[in-house]
Amino acid sequence: MEGTLGPSIMSLDPTPVSDRARRETRFWSDVAPSYDSWIEAAFEDQYITFKDHMAQAVGPEDRVLEVGSGTGNISLHIAPHVGSVVGVDISPEMVKVAREKASGRGFGNVEFQVGDGYDLPFEDGSFDKVVCVNVLQTMKAPKRAIREGLRVLREGGEMISVTYAYGDSSVWETVKLARWVVKYGKPAYWSNLKAVDLARLFAEEGFDIVEDVVVWRSPRVVLLRARRPVIG
Repeated sequence: MEGTLGPSIMSLDPTPVSDRARRETRFWSDVAPSYDSWIEAAFEDQYITFKDHMAQAVGPEDRVLEVGSGTGNISLHIAPHVGSVVGVDISPEMVKVAREKASGRGFGNVEFQVGDGYDLPFEDGSFDKVVCVNVLQTMKAPKRAIREGLRVLREGGEMISVTYAYGDSSVWETVKLARWVVKYGKPAYWSNLKAVDLARLFAEEGFDIVEDVVVWRSPRVVLLRARRPVIG
């Protein structure tokens, strides 16, 4: 759409229909009511770090899309630092929580909508930045989401991911992850990505890797900035 938030939105609340999408929607909708308390209890320090890195990676004129925005923690943190931000999540319950939080913050440049990271409801080249935090390792086919990120970015735009690389983490961290599964249930999909796997997925989709750094060591979390090349 044109106006405050900039890019054209094809559909406000597209309904997921595939079995994969239904499984993801069901899991994340079930955990939505307790998601923020879980993050605060188990990952607060990590998320403070992630938010700081994201705020530094965006600019004041940027049109930003967050894929897998959940309850809006990242989108609402970066909103004061960008031109506009749209958060997309496959779970209507997550989006409901994010919208309620946004309504209390008074930001005029942020909105949340239901959408599938494999089939984003935006036109090609709509955004300057696409961000995803704690998302790619929970996807059945993260490469498809990366491909969609490339599509909706303008030339020279960047996709910035913060991803848990449990494939590089210790056995103890894997045990703690298993405890989380016992408490909250098993995500519909999970990938024990390694940092090298993540960089390879972006490169195979045509991105240029700009930055690839470890931002948390236990468990291993990787921040990757990948740029859509400028043609011509």
